Amino acid sequence: RVDVRPTIAPIGAVAWDLGTLHKALRGVRLGVVYRHPVTLRVEPAVVSLEMYGIVDDVGSFGDVLIPIQAQVLFSYLEWFTPRQIAGGIGIDRERFQAAVDVTWHQWSGFSPAVAVVDSEGTDVDIALVGIDPHVSGARPFAPSFRDTVSVQVGGELRPPGKVLTGKVGSRFRELAATVRLGYGYESSFVQEQTGLTNFLDNPTHRIAAGVGLRTYNPFAVTDWPVTLDLYVQAHVLQRRIHTKDAAWLDDGIPTGWPVRGVVDSGGTILIAGGQIGLGF
Repeated sequence: RVDVRPTIAPIGAVAWDLGTLHKALRGVRLGVVYRHPVTLRVEPAVVSLEMYGIVDDVGSFGDVLIPIQAQVLFSYLEWFTPRQIAGGIGIDRERFQAAVDVTWHQWSGFSPAVAVVDSEGTDVDIALVGIDPHVSGARPFAPSFRDTVSVQVGGELRPPGKVLTGKVGSRFRELAATVRLGYGYESSFVQEQTGLTNFLDNPTHRIAAGVGLRTYNPFAVTDWPVTLDLYVQAHVLQRRIHTKDAAWLDDGIPTGWPVRGVVDSGGTILIAGGQIGLGF
């Protein structure tokens, strides 16, 4: 039984074309963006547990089956995006466009989706006798994440279009291509972790490439431009190793741990896609 709260997160941006100062600077733009954090919290929930336990040798009764009722109070975070402040500069000309931006991400305000058992809100009743419970395995959870800065660079080339003639030209008129490249990097907000649990986050390199084609009226539907854009993007997760503190191993390797007490993460995620645009 949970109650989800709605949230509102404003986003504000300002862009300035330096052409207002001098015509030679037209197309050179500065921009600043503010994105408010989105925090969708779930109200504390109460989980009611009803079970039975066997108590051995209760006086002359022998084994006794008794009902156990427990209530566990916990709360958790369902969704979060950090506060972001970004600044960038770009230039837009007839045959090319390029831009670079730098973004600050306030990950230090992140509380991850981890259920925390509240011992004070946990009650156990055996028959009519109240018991002060001890929550086995519970420990304080105080996440300590760091803010990050990401950098993104991108651009596109727009060579002159090719005017088509003949039968093909009567249908397509012109064919133009656009080539796009981009690169981005963001460090990890997760610090080194040596304890029982582990959050996985890696410094990430993003490499993107794309091509766009523009022509006119190939389907006899519209006399405006028709575009086809394709792209591929690789997220390269830089390898990261978390080595566990041997002090946690006094009672053996905890359940879920790698045998060597080392958490190794990394890899590559590939994304590809495309779109078709019809002008009207």
